[in-house]
Amino acid sequence: MAQIPIFMDITEKRCVVAGGGKVALRKIKTLLAFGGNVFVVAPSVSEEIKQLEGVTWEEREYEKKDLETAVLVIAATDNQNVNHNIAKDAKEKNVLVNVVNIPKESSFFFPAYTKRGDIVAACSSGGKAPVVAQYIKKKTALEMTEQLEEANDFLGAIRPQVKKKIAEVEKRRQVYQELLKIALTEERKLTQKDVDSVINNCEDKS
Repeated sequence: MAQIPIFMDITEKRCVVAGGGKVALRKIKTLLAFGGNVFVVAPSVSEEIKQLEGVTWEEREYEKKDLETAVLVIAATDNQNVNHNIAKDAKEKNVLVNVVNIPKESSFFFPAYTKRGDIVAACSSGGKAPVVAQYIKKKTALEMTEQLEEANDFLGAIRPQVKKKIAEVEKRRQVYQELLKIALTEERKLTQKDVDSVINNCEDKS
């Protein structure tokens, strides 16, 4: 059965990664990209991980206490028994856990994703064919243009004024759609003049 896509905010929240090698590094970079406060624990931590800004680390064996205050943990060690114990501890503490390459031990998974600014598009093949998810990711990346990122930021910033001027939800949606169309078809930044014009046109049609 397909998994439900759920986005969560990990900004400045404790994310634990057990493992200090290449697999752990990939996961750490993803967590950092979304603002996580990453703590790494492993008997040996790579120099590349140690040099990452925003990461704290300790070279020792994993301990159950490492999960205190954590919102999620990634088990990326090369010892399956350790990974299993981490999953067990996480489930006891109601902490989300991802065990690398062992779906049945995991309570969440990392999808293939494309990120540009605050826009994130994620996809999954349900674990059946990662190549399919990667194909969708590449296709989606082509749509993640600079204009789309700028439009997203602009539309987010004007929401209060649009909501204040237009009471009906459906008409506000139409305003946002028209502004997005302008940004993408004309490949330019939106302006306050655009907002005023679109809102006036919307009101004239009322």
